[in-house]
Amino acid sequence: MQGEFEMSMMGELNFFLRLQIKQTKNDIFINQAKYIKQMLKKFKNEGLKL
Repeated sequence: MQGEFEMSMMGELNFFLRLQIKQTKNDIFINQAKYIKQMLKKFKNEGLKL
């Protein structure tokens, strides 16, 4: 990938393209909970359960 894209190491990745990234020693977890909550708030549906 480095041959095609400019890359730099800036520390642990937490958010990328509205995806929350959580890395452990053996796994990578990806979710959009924060983005979904922002959209629910924006459209006045804060009381809905996910």
